[in-house]
Amino acid sequence: MLTSTEIGIKIAEERLEEFGLTEAAARRVSNGISLLFIMPAAVRVFAEHQPVTSIVETLRALLAGQPAGSEIWTTLAWCLGLLAPAYGLAMRTHKRQGS
Repeated sequence: MLTSTEIGIKIAEERLEEFGLTEAAARRVSNGISLLFIMPAAVRVFAEHQPVTSIVETLRALLAGQPAGSEIWTTLAWCLGLLAPAYGLAMRTHKRQGS
């Protein structure tokens, strides 16, 4: 019998194949497919400090009914930190095209 994590990984692998990606390619950048502790050290350092990892960890905790702890604040900071400049660029572009 498969655990919920194994089922999630199996589904993710199928989705990646739909987009023409392999598990190996996705595993290089995020812990959404592969757990951090099985990644090579250099890749793990990168994966631990990028927005997808904090989002995945927060969602895993919340969906499992566990407290997200401080990870939720990291996730919100990443989301707002990416949203603010994107919004500014979008507004600037919109104003230029509207003139």
